[in-house]
Amino acid sequence: MAEAAWTERFSNPVKQGESDRPAEPLNNGEFDEFTEAESIFGVGNHLQAQAFFDALKAWDGTLRLPPFRGSHSTNTWDANSFQGSPISLRRDLFGLIDYRYDSDANVYVKDPDLERRSIQRFRALLLDRAHQDPANRTEFKRLRIEFPLTYNQVRVIPGQTTDVPLVQRNRPGGTWDLFWNHRITELGFKLVGTNVFAARVSTPVAFELFGTVQRIGYFPDSLYTASRTISTFQIPLYQRDPDQRTVSEPFFGDRSLRASLGQQPVTRLTVPDWPLFCDRFILAIDGQGTMRIEHLEDIELYISMQLGSTPSHALVEIPS
Repeated sequence: MAEAAWTERFSNPVKQGESDRPAEPLNNGEFDEFTEAESIFGVGNHLQAQAFFDALKAWDGTLRLPPFRGSHSTNTWDANSFQGSPISLRRDLFGLIDYRYDSDANVYVKDPDLERRSIQRFRALLLDRAHQDPANRTEFKRLRIEFPLTYNQVRVIPGQTTDVPLVQRNRPGGTWDLFWNHRITELGFKLVGTNVFAARVSTPVAFELFGTVQRIGYFPDSLYTASRTISTFQIPLYQRDPDQRTVSEPFFGDRSLRASLGQQPVTRLTVPDWPLFCDRFILAIDGQGTMRIEHLEDIELYISMQLGSTPSHALVEIPS
């Protein structure tokens, strides 16, 4: 869980960001027998287990020091840096583009014919997924959609001359972020279309991560160099697909979100620092008995994030 909060693997020795200084062992070598999280499997008794826990606390404390990872920032960013242009499930994630490139003006422009065909294909895709969902065997209960949000994924933004990544490194105002430890802090959804539901009210949705998470860290290539390595970790094996779970809570997920409709303002729900990049996000929309997929034009994601060091929190020892 500490690794997930940092979106970086436990490592001993620890590298100081992009510094040229060599990686430093935790507590001057006191915990040299623990080099990675898997070192716990070499623990033989409760004393060694306590030592491993102390090493984990030392690593957690070290990463909070400014020379290693910078101080915590309370700044919240729009995930894609384009205010008013939320991430489009239809266009950005499923690649059903409705813009063409105007080489004379050197910009993307909306093409009504492409947009019509894009929406038709989007509806057909959603209808097909709904028909294949076992939950809808006797009646239409929900719309379940799976999609990836992965590092270096690109999208098309109106007025931009080139494709841009889903998550921009250059912040509004020209600032340049560390591009390390992105984490989701707020989520919002909007169902775009007319008369999608019989009653124009927000609808409950479930949004969970279940798959392989990508993390961007400062891992040393050698004792004297560091690079922004992309590493991965899988949602713990004891966590099941939401449809197969009976008792356990989602590892990263929430079922209390509500999606807005039409012109309703989007309400963003605060979430506890989820990883931003994962190859399998699961979105399940409650059909409420009146949902009409054939009226959906798009599903928009509004994602806020933070960067850099996580807020200070104490590791808690769990009694055996």
